[in-house]
Amino acid sequence: YLSEMTDDGTSNSYSVNMEGEDREELGAGVILGISENGQYLAKGDWNSAVVIDLSSKETPYIWASEEGSPVVFLGFVNDGFLIEGDNYSEDGYNVTSRQIFGRSFEQPDEDIIIGDLNVNEESYSSPEFKRLTKDGKEFYLTFGYYGGTGHFLENVEIYKVRLEENSLELIRQNPDAQEDMDNAIPLIFASK
Repeated sequence: YLSEMTDDGTSNSYSVNMEGEDREELGAGVILGISENGQYLAKGDWNSAVVIDLSSKETPYIWASEEGSPVVFLGFVNDGFLIEGDNYSEDGYNVTSRQIFGRSFEQPDEDIIIGDLNVNEESYSSPEFKRLTKDGKEFYLTFGYYGGTGHFLENVEIYKVRLEENSLELIRQNPDAQEDMDNAIPLIFASK
């Protein structure tokens, strides 16, 4: 599975065999992830995401974001996937909350509301998703807040999550992130 930039500046995804032949188009968007079992593929861009069932020829789309609704694909988890979506004020200009939700492959038409990210009053920046780390049936989401023209790390938030309603739990918030954490060091979580 590969993605390429087209002449008009958009991205296109496709698959080829190991010899680079038998190209099969997957449509617009870059590849965002593939499930561990290889059955599901996520693709999209800055404001959309689509999850495709690669084994299905009749109904390949498991989920697609609504048009004009910015989303961030966070990754595949156990039997589903996680998404971050913004909720806007009635005038459509201000983000009122950033919500984490999921979908289970067993019930692909039902949103699982995981929870809302904390509102960071000390930062003017929006949280940027950095990493999904798996630890058994639990997952950890890492978000960074960056500011200034140098895009300096201002804050880090780490959440524990399961593919269950209201399971989002803030486990670390650090306003002094620049001093305490090197952005290049991956965070590793292990079971006790």
